[in-house]
Amino acid sequence: MFDETTIANHFNPLAPLVGEPYLTDTAQPVTAAPAPAANPPPAGDVPALPADAALAQSIVLPSPADAVADPVRDPNGPEMVVIHPARFAMGDPIGMSDSDARPVRAVQLDGYLIGVNEVTFNEYDRFVHATNARRPNDFGWGRGSRPVVDVSWEEVQTYLKWLSQQTGHTYRLPSEAEWEYAARGSSASSYWWGAGSAENRAVCFDCGTRWDRVSTAPAGSFAANPFGLRDTAGNAYEWVADCYRPTYHDAPASGAAVEDANCQYRVVRGGSFSSPSSAMRSHARNRFAATTHVDMIGFRVARSVGR
Repeated sequence: MFDETTIANHFNPLAPLVGEPYLTDTAQPVTAAPAPAANPPPAGDVPALPADAALAQSIVLPSPADAVADPVRDPNGPEMVVIHPARFAMGDPIGMSDSDARPVRAVQLDGYLIGVNEVTFNEYDRFVHATNARRPNDFGWGRGSRPVVDVSWEEVQTYLKWLSQQTGHTYRLPSEAEWEYAARGSSASSYWWGAGSAENRAVCFDCGTRWDRVSTAPAGSFAANPFGLRDTAGNAYEWVADCYRPTYHDAPASGAAVEDANCQYRVVRGGSFSSPSSAMRSHARNRFAATTHVDMIGFRVARSVGR
């Protein structure tokens, strides 16, 4: 058995693709910075790695500067960051054999944009007022800058189409792989801040905040991860594009979303104010029917670069 600190010293699941160009939102090519040197092993004997951890033993962590560009601000759309093309090992390297976040696999991502925050009631209510769409419940917590909840995966698709029409960009949900890479924020541990306590970093069932088990917190109540994203851990679960499968066998190596013709469940990521801190782990997965309306699921948006 290996503890998280041991694995973090040897298993680096994130890395930029050195020498590959990425495109900014204005489609101007730039050159990715060289990858930093690999983390040296600790002194003394090094235990053998589990097979899934050994998969990415040679992959090194990017610095935040190597991984993201300056935030993109569209007056008609949410604030986003540009994530450079990257290669990383997706999943849980030390989970039980029946974990649905296994087997760990190498994924190569194109550059993409992802929302700094979860979509808020303020942003979603503009869509409601413009289209007479169903108005989601705020459960008495207040609307404003809180993440919108009580929205189904299917309703989110309608919102994304509307937002795309309003802005001239093609908005979508991030794929599960895109979400995990961005949520990790350059960390090889279970949480973007490492293996320590979530106190003062997130809201969950047992995070020690005044919102625990009560409600979501306003967007941006906690520090951003090294990539500049807020609330990827806790607050509200986030719909992603993928259809749920119980393993990563045959999942796309490109990081594209998994689709099935007769999809029964859609994936959510990140945990929530009413879920345990273990549900906030960067690799942790959950699933719900696409028609689900609950007080703990919201979403953040993504875009392909140049679109």
